[in-house]
Amino acid sequence: MQVKTFTVYQNPNPTSKNEFIFVGERFAWFALFFPIIVPLIKGFWITSISLSLLLFLGTIILKSFNNENIYLIFFWVVVQIVYCFEYSDLYHFEILRKGWKMITTIQEKNIVTAEKKFFEIYVSEKK
Repeated sequence: MQVKTFTVYQNPNPTSKNEFIFVGERFAWFALFFPIIVPLIKGFWITSISLSLLLFLGTIILKSFNNENIYLIFFWVVVQIVYCFEYSDLYHFEILRKGWKMITTIQEKNIVTAEKKFFEIYVSEKK
């Protein structure tokens, strides 16, 4: 059985319908194929702009030194793979920046059991 880690955050807005979110620590496959679009969809402008600038400036620098596209392709692939491994950390940063409060971390085999375990503990503590 493979255990995954989930971090639980509480919404700073008490009137919101989403009181808690669970963020998994994992490789972001969707971000590998759509690196700029994923943070834009989630509203993480700093992450999207930073990645765009990194790719743009890296492309200009590599093109100024040589005309071989293999180095440019290698640069883009490496940046995207590192970005996908670091995406959950960037996600945590953006959530904390927006005012969400970290409650706890839970290790379970999937998100369903993690949510169930959290709410069992959370409800028992509220009583």
